[in-house]
Amino acid sequence: MKHSTEALIELARQYHPPLGVYPHEPEYRETVEARRLAERRQQAVADYPSWLAFLGRLGKRLPDCGIANKVMYLAKLPEGNCYAADLWLPTLPNDVGGHALCFQVSFLGPYYVLYSSRFLWRDEKDAFGYRLSGPGEERFDLTPEEKTYADRLVPEIEAGFPGYELMPPEIGHVVISDLQHESRVPGEATIYDCLIDAQWIPRKKDA
Repeated sequence: MKHSTEALIELARQYHPPLGVYPHEPEYRETVEARRLAERRQQAVADYPSWLAFLGRLGKRLPDCGIANKVMYLAKLPEGNCYAADLWLPTLPNDVGGHALCFQVSFLGPYYVLYSSRFLWRDEKDAFGYRLSGPGEERFDLTPEEKTYADRLVPEIEAGFPGYELMPPEIGHVVISDLQHESRVPGEATIYDCLIDAQWIPRKKDA
């Protein structure tokens, strides 16, 4: 990786204030770090058409897979730290379940993450008549079958985002104990939280 763990922590500190200023307080949004993050998010909104163009190219390069954009809100709403999408694999029939490679591309630093997600449909339906899914399984360690698709996906990500590298979980799960993330318990935010977005990423105990 082009950055050491210490350098990534310093990068995170540029966008998230130190402990002592809480997200629910007006002062949080007025910190230098929060304003800097807001500016990057506004730029991500401005660059959103480029993300859509990338997904369009990806769909043409991998026509046997499906593409699901997970950040459609960035068309207008400046939120999060990354662009994100799922590459749905043709490894499970649609009536059986779903199987995807999920990837997130940071707009705070030159890094992305990649992991797999898989679920099976249950026989039960909800109150609206839709089938319920069983518990999903998200993993960083890819199966040989998943790796064949990752070998096609990764070059496309790195060509679409020159200079970007994969951030491995042993780096991303490092806790930064002295800063305040807007949606994490004080002192518990990780590098993934601060520079990408951990709401979708497999937790450390599941990785």
